[in-house]
Amino acid sequence: MFQCRLCSENPFQSLFAPVARSQPKDREGGRRKSSKQRAKKAGSRRDEVPFEPWPEEEIQKRILLWEQYVHPRARDFFSGQEELHATMRQVLSGISRHD
Repeated sequence: MFQCRLCSENPFQSLFAPVARSQPKDREGGRRKSSKQRAKKAGSRRDEVPFEPWPEEEIQKRILLWEQYVHPRARDFFSGQEELHATMRQVLSGISRHD
């Protein structure tokens, strides 16, 4: 009678029907798996190669190499070249040498 074409169920049912506390179902009709169960099944997409930080002399070379690609607005954003280099150093500290 009050079935909305856009809703999959009667809109008044959600207002006046008793609340059932059950796990939501997936599209196939079965129970949804918890995030832990999905993680076990899917496996890790992370590369298993251990993190290897950049040596200090390589960091200095990379900073000088990257400096030529810095946008003029980025140069205006940082108060000085030292702050820009510190930011580049921080970026390099989060990147493995193998990446």
